Amino acid sequence: MTNLAAIKAKLNFPLSDDAYSLALLDRGLVSASTYAVTDKRSLELTWADLVYTLASTPNTTEGGYSISFSNRGDLLKAADGVYLKYGIRNPLRPIATFKSKF
Repeated sequence: MTNLAAIKAKLNFPLSDDAYSLALLDRGLVSASTYAVTDKRSLELTWADLVYTLASTPNTTEGGYSISFSNRGDLLKAADGVYLKYGIRNPLRPIATFKSKF
């Protein structure tokens, strides 16, 4: 199984191959390479990145799948859990910093 086939199976949502390939490349994986268990961390982080991509799109219905505002929160919590699992700050959530005037 290739990395592309693995991420498609894990996400199970119809995105373009280019969207999947870009997300894989951003995490250091090549779409056409054979998936290895040692790549699980990168694949799971790719999944979390793609969930944020899906959650940021308008309500969609395609091929029997539907993403609406009602379930986006659950998707984002699941993605945040993956980032937390690997001790990575979610790159898509802003960080607020407060400076003291004293």
